Amino acid sequence: MKKLTVAVALALAAVGAHADTVSYTTSTAMAMTDWGEGSGNSAVNLSVAQFDTSLGTLNSVILTLANNTDAQFVFTNNGGSNFTFHTNSPWNHRADVISTVWIDGTGALTGQTLVTTSGTFSTPGLNGLTVNTGTTYNSGLQSFGATNLASYTDAGTLAAFTGGGSITFSANAIASSSYVGSSNVVFNPQSWAQAGLTVTYDYTARPVPEPGMVALAGIAALVMLASNRRTRV
Repeated sequence: MKKLTVAVALALAAVGAHADTVSYTTSTAMAMTDWGEGSGNSAVNLSVAQFDTSLGTLNSVILTLANNTDAQFVFTNNGGSNFTFHTNSPWNHRADVISTVWIDGTGALTGQTLVTTSGTFSTPGLNGLTVNTGTTYNSGLQSFGATNLASYTDAGTLAAFTGGGSITFSANAIASSSYVGSSNVVFNPQSWAQAGLTVTYDYTARPVPEPGMVALAGIAALVMLASNRRTRV
């Protein structure tokens, strides 16, 4: 009888325990860079729901950051002659926009950069492009993207992501550029960036006994009751 009771208890504890995930996604609006830390413009706050402990035990937090950038590559020829780009050797002309987006923590995570992603984007069709003297060339909007993720399992970070409210982040974007070409041609790119953040909670769900196991437990209880009664008689 004791073996039956122990077996039922163990079965009830094990049934339904499984790994699971829940995700929340948020994003900033597309905005002209730069914004956030070190730019002189305010960072953008993003919030998602904290992990609800009624779901189970939190094992890890995965942050996936998408950097969506639109850029215009603008060249103005202030020299006295036309200039043609040659991206092959020995000239190796080039023009790039480097876009970096990152997420900082707030509250208990203040001062911690949680995830960052950076991409270098080159203007298309540069080779053979001629910018005539006294004119400006604008590539029009070009869209680029980059993603990165970071995973956390330490107790302090998991605690910050756990609760019944929301957790807030600080989103930042900085763009820079590099240019190799005629000194008479001014490279003046413009860029807009958007930060897309997905927070995924990986957790072990609380065991939920299946109906069959609940019925088995009931039968075991009845058998135990009957056995106790026979013992007393």
